[in-house]
Amino acid sequence: MSIASTPVLEASLGTVMTHLIALEEKVHDDLHVYRWRPRVPDLPCLWNWIPDAPFEQRDTGRFRDNVTITAQIGIRHSDVDEEMAALEEYADAFRFLIDPALHTIHPLGAKWAKRQTMRLLGVTFGEGEGAIPVLVIEFPILVQLDRMISPS
Repeated sequence: MSIASTPVLEASLGTVMTHLIALEEKVHDDLHVYRWRPRVPDLPCLWNWIPDAPFEQRDTGRFRDNVTITAQIGIRHSDVDEEMAALEEYADAFRFLIDPALHTIHPLGAKWAKRQTMRLLGVTFGEGEGAIPVLVIEFPILVQLDRMISPS
């Protein structure tokens, strides 16, 4: 690849994740933070996932990845009210930390980012008798990663 065709990144996924993890580690002392979804979680914990990342060509030299990084906070799924209340506490702590961090110029080191929503879902780690039911509250964060590519 010639120097002229080397992409100029406005932000990289690695940079965004490093900024995001630094924030997530401050959410709550109880939470074990994983950069990406673990195979076997140490609950309660927080991890990230990318469900979809549409790509668009803005013009002849500008490209954008619209990456949704879904931050997920999980607890062992039970019917104990105290455990369920902990999930509410973790969700509030996440929102109170991430929302101001996204309301800045170049949030997470990206061109633009915003938290899209918040929702609950059930996830199972493992199979059979060893399966771990996990209640998750997730926060999809849309991040725009732009780059320029000069014609060769």
